[in-house]
Amino acid sequence: MTNTVLYITEPILSADDIGTQHCYLIHNGEIEEGELSSFAAHLQQQAVKVVLSAADTTLTQVTLNRKQARHMQAVLPFVLEESLLASPENLWFSYQTPRRGVSLYPVVVCNQSALKRLYTYFQQQQWYVTGIYVDAQLWQQRAPVMITAASKVLIIQSAYEALIVDESQVDDAIRALELDSDGFSTQTLSEELVLELEQAIAQQQGINLLHGELPPMSTSAQQLLWQEWRSLVYFAATVLVAVWGLLYVQTYQYQQAAKEAQQQAVALYQTLFPQASRPQLLQREFENQLRRLQSDGRGESAFVSLMTPVATQLSDQEFERLQPLRFQFDERESSLSFDITAPEFAQIEKLRSMLHEQGMKVSIGNSRSADNGVTARLKVELAT
Repeated sequence: MTNTVLYITEPILSADDIGTQHCYLIHNGEIEEGELSSFAAHLQQQAVKVVLSAADTTLTQVTLNRKQARHMQAVLPFVLEESLLASPENLWFSYQTPRRGVSLYPVVVCNQSALKRLYTYFQQQQWYVTGIYVDAQLWQQRAPVMITAASKVLIIQSAYEALIVDESQVDDAIRALELDSDGFSTQTLSEELVLELEQAIAQQQGINLLHGELPPMSTSAQQLLWQEWRSLVYFAATVLVAVWGLLYVQTYQYQQAAKEAQQQAVALYQTLFPQASRPQLLQREFENQLRRLQSDGRGESAFVSLMTPVATQLSDQEFERLQPLRFQFDERESSLSFDITAPEFAQIEKLRSMLHEQGMKVSIGNSRSADNGVTARLKVELAT
């Protein structure tokens, strides 16, 4: 459905039940009349322009210079603050697009939360409302005029001056506003006037209240797909961000663990080979050192000759309660030193004797008592 206009004749922004408000549906020169809810199925997934009663809004104008006009949305609440009954934070401001050489700008003001409520209603009905306008602005070419409809009279002085009063209060309103009643023409709401709303919108005579946070609703294929899949896309994006976050944290933890393992490996290398410089390629230098210790070119190396019997004895069940703490091989002296902890000193002495029987020269250096027994340093050399 194209070129469809819905004119809501009663104040809808302040209504308790939106669906019961009286309205006219205009489409291609034909008019239907009824409650708003009666057009729900007819307008579903169709583009429509909505016209509100002037009773829902305040029409005014402001004088702004060129610089102020460029920042109109920020300027309007301050310019109109003294002339409005409600707090600017609770109001919705709509205005004519700034143009060169223009200093007077018509402005439409309405209740922000009420307009958002109506916008949500249209979304729930799946109506694609592309514009919301005010009847008095669309009939501005007839001003000054008084239009009567259902015991209410719309007094239009200009595009930015309009008022709705009860039919019985027209004279009082004319006197209070100091208007010349003779200058006003009088009309009764008719099909001709209703059809003029469609023509005025087509000629872009009114101000569209949909902008900013409440944009015109699109009926494009892309927009329809987006509306259908938007919730799923948001959910998928949230999951994706969460997964990326978890992967980032996991990668960071792995990197920290690898860094810590590297530091521990370097510390172990420097403990095992204190005379070597700090390694650059740790694995390769470890392998080189081990190959050098395994053979010195004259057969079995001193390191292997010393380490083999020591490892054999320590792996014996008899010495399972002994705990070696650190090994250090002195290449120049061909000696192997290590710290060892035992429940009692007699076991350390027995280990020394067993190694001595295998042709090792073993000396016991410093020893001290500890919470878990005795700790001593043994130095093992090949007997000469």
